[in-house]
Amino acid sequence: GTVLHVAPSGADTSSGTATDTPLQTLQAAVTRMKPGDTCLIHAGVYRETLAPAVDGTPDAPLVFQAAPGEVVTLSGLDPVTGWERVDAQTFRTAVDWDLGAGNQVFRDSKPLTEARWPNRTADDPFNPEGAQAEYEGSEFDRLHCTAFPEGWTAETLAGATAWCMAQWRWSSWTAPVTGYDPATRTLLVKGHDNWWVKEQHNPGKPSPKRKGGEEVYHRADFYISNARALLDAPGEWFYDGVAKQLYLCVAEGDDPNRAVIEMKRRQAAVDLTGRAHVQVRGIEVVGATLVLKDARNCLVSGITARYICHTRGGFATSRMPGDEGIMISGSGNMLR
Repeated sequence: GTVLHVAPSGADTSSGTATDTPLQTLQAAVTRMKPGDTCLIHAGVYRETLAPAVDGTPDAPLVFQAAPGEVVTLSGLDPVTGWERVDAQTFRTAVDWDLGAGNQVFRDSKPLTEARWPNRTADDPFNPEGAQAEYEGSEFDRLHCTAFPEGWTAETLAGATAWCMAQWRWSSWTAPVTGYDPATRTLLVKGHDNWWVKEQHNPGKPSPKRKGGEEVYHRADFYISNARALLDAPGEWFYDGVAKQLYLCVAEGDDPNRAVIEMKRRQAAVDLTGRAHVQVRGIEVVGATLVLKDARNCLVSGITARYICHTRGGFATSRMPGDEGIMISGSGNMLR
């Protein structure tokens, strides 16, 4: 088969058949490839989804691989530039794409935190650093917490999402915020009116006690995200989907125009849905996932993948409503 070369310095009008005449994009390569062909991908960051247009065969697979000794990254992120100052700690810029609950923002390759309360103080993904809800006044459709800040109103939290880990903690749940009562410091949410939450994950259900008086389970941990008013700590971001503006909170004296800021734009770096006899070798993936849905005899090997999926959730209980993670189905596929 033919060997095609792809490099960021190339041009999609080139032949692509030699190292000095490479194509520029993977999309240009896949439209030319036929069974038995190989695409050698040269060093660089490719902000696109590798999605072959045809199948290979058992004796002549389609092969996509990093050029020997070169680092190739397929990224689900796009740069965000043109920041303008809003106030001493806040900048904003226009962003015309929106992945909803899947939005994610990075600074110098490190993920930032969506605006939330209470604020995060560390980077441990297994520690939610939430506030605690009181049993009294809480329920499957409300969270009572005396630590809520002064001055909050229902308008302050319009559009926000609450995450909660309650009672037996087999799983967490998320729910849209529907209101706030400042007099009682109670957050109202769209309640999951089902057995799973009401009987086993209800923040208002007091814990039974052991013989010594110790509570069997702790009070519910929760946090609130996705509201402009919660943007108050350096490293937090908020995306206004109506105005299509991305906001970023920074330390005093900092300027995001001096950093590399990226926002997730693509869910998949490699999409082999329905494909057969395709091999992808030796690449790095950041901010995106690998999809082998209904694929047959495909091979993905030598992959380094970071931050493959992300979501704040929305209205979910024991599982996320969409497809998250690396997806493999069909037959004969291998992830090595």
